[in-house]
Amino acid sequence: MLSDRLFVNDVEVELSPGTLIALNFQINDLADISNRNANFSQTFKIPKTVKNSVIFEQAGIVQSNTTLPYRKNRCRVNRRGIDIINEGVLIIEDVSDVYNCTVYSGNYNLAELLGDKVLADLNLKSYDVPNLLNNMYASRSHTYNDGTIYAVVDFNDDPAYMSATSQTFKATRSLPQIFCKFLFLRIFAEAGVNISGNFLTDPIFENLLLQLYNEKRGGLVYKTPIFAGGNYPDTQYPNGIAAYVRTSYFPPIDDLRQYSAQAFTGELTTHPEYKMILFTSTDEICFTAEFDFDAFNLTANPITFTFQIMSVNTGNYAGAAVIGQQQFTIGAGQTWARQKIVVKTNSGTNVTRGNNIYLRVSGLSLYNATTYNAKVNIYGGTLTGEMLNGYVPVINNTFGQYAIIKYGLPNIKQYDFVRAIMQIFGLFCNTDNVNNITTFKTLNEIKAAEFSAIDWSDKISLTPGSDKVTFRKGSYNQNNWLRYATDDAVYPPDLGDGTFVIDDLTLPLNNREPTDDLITLPFAPSQMVNRLGGTAAQKFVPLIKCWDGSGAFIKTTPRLLLLVREAAVAGEIKHITDGTTTKDYTDVLPLCKFISPVTGSTGNLGFGNDLLQTYYPELVNILNKFKMVTAKFKLTDADILNLDFFTPVYLKQYSAYFYINLVKNYTGEGLTEVELVRI
Repeated sequence: MLSDRLFVNDVEVELSPGTLIALNFQINDLADISNRNANFSQTFKIPKTVKNSVIFEQAGIVQSNTTLPYRKNRCRVNRRGIDIINEGVLIIEDVSDVYNCTVYSGNYNLAELLGDKVLADLNLKSYDVPNLLNNMYASRSHTYNDGTIYAVVDFNDDPAYMSATSQTFKATRSLPQIFCKFLFLRIFAEAGVNISGNFLTDPIFENLLLQLYNEKRGGLVYKTPIFAGGNYPDTQYPNGIAAYVRTSYFPPIDDLRQYSAQAFTGELTTHPEYKMILFTSTDEICFTAEFDFDAFNLTANPITFTFQIMSVNTGNYAGAAVIGQQQFTIGAGQTWARQKIVVKTNSGTNVTRGNNIYLRVSGLSLYNATTYNAKVNIYGGTLTGEMLNGYVPVINNTFGQYAIIKYGLPNIKQYDFVRAIMQIFGLFCNTDNVNNITTFKTLNEIKAAEFSAIDWSDKISLTPGSDKVTFRKGSYNQNNWLRYATDDAVYPPDLGDGTFVIDDLTLPLNNREPTDDLITLPFAPSQMVNRLGGTAAQKFVPLIKCWDGSGAFIKTTPRLLLLVREAAVAGEIKHITDGTTTKDYTDVLPLCKFISPVTGSTGNLGFGNDLLQTYYPELVNILNKFKMVTAKFKLTDADILNLDFFTPVYLKQYSAYFYINLVKNYTGEGLTEVELVRI
């Protein structure tokens, strides 16, 4: 009697005689193009034998501490000596008198590899560069291989930085963009997956840019606490500053003790106010320290306080170097109320693994001050940035300081970024786990492959009533909207959105109810404005306002742009300046766009201008006069092993070519139901 063999975490499981795991094969269901599908099995039963109970670590016992039911367990399914599922995942659904399990494979493994990783988890450190005029200018010829570019964008809506009447704009309010192809390739490279597809050389994809800044606050992230300062009641400490720090991120250290006046004088090696932090991260980091007091009452002579962050690469207090310092002077009899001193590490200073950090406050004399609610907070990840409304710049948005790429990326999961790229370009994907390669294609390409179609005419079993033709599938409407995320700063609010019509009056109309949208990207559109004119022709540039008139950052939704390098024209040369030095774009100007206002322009990023027209025509053709044949086929293990969803199937019985939508409950025995969509 034929039975499958199942291996879980490299150990063979005992199956009941005659067990054939019913497998479903699917990559993309045309009923829902917003998601990508995986191969999966029907839930099947594994007997609760002694061996299986050991393999599954007694998962059915309530008192069991096993984590297997909460894990995605590696598995493979072998049938007739052939692994028809290799590199699969087994999920334990529940346990009764048997183990009820499900197997997943295909695109599911891609989602597994990427998991919950966000874009900032990518290792991009070697691409961090200072926000300097020379770097901005030199990037004008960058491609996706270089990672980033400073394309021309108006980030201020302020003529002091960029205007319609001047051919010069200021570098001091500029931010970099990152190439989406660079991110896409990096995601798969770090996941250890090879990729292929013609779209990888598509000029639109190669020049697609993601604007760098965090969507929460224009390039800022919440400051990361390393030590949380202890709060004290309103109690006088006549002997100076009392502070308490602790940490849950590093091994516990001694509390900073209540300092006596004498603790702030003398040599570095002799006093207990220097408390060591052993930094163990593999990344470089900078620190910001807040010395925070609700009130500070000086009763003696004027004093200048010195607040310092010090670093040494040994466990010895001696030899510590000051890497950040701030001073504050208060006069006799004055009260310093509800203020804090912020000390940041010096520009370009990082603390690396194995270095020790010390804090020091000096300047007090005996019994000369009283403090209330004294505390010390230390924050990591600031990269010499200023404290601003509870945030620290970490891109960094400050001209002259490093642009830290990973912190400028929006808080988007890598898998969601990949999915968004697939939605923009109308891509389907198929993951070959045996050969470790994921291939991307459009329906346009699948349609064009009819000349190499596989003929299944001899495999179909047609008897009266054995097949059916379906005229609609999924939750489509007569009007189907694909759109960008909304941003209150962008007008009109539907900029970049597009729709296609299905000529089927039985479907809901959908006058653009958001809940019925087919696709919504995590990126917002950008308006185009006239800038850089003067005596020459103006240029259209995107407006992404990141700074207001006071220099504060403005919340902005993540943006996509398209790089459009323009050759320089004599008499129309544009310039970039930092106020001291000016660079002339005498060869090319790195412009970019979302949707060009120029009549007749092509290659825009709007779904209605030109994404639908370029990447979705075959889908629209399929959904109009939609026909799906569901029939029984005599498929073999060889058919399954060689199954290629990107190769059409031909059936002479219908004189038509089809896309394989679903292979359902394949066991290798008898007939298998298959859904085929006419293309």
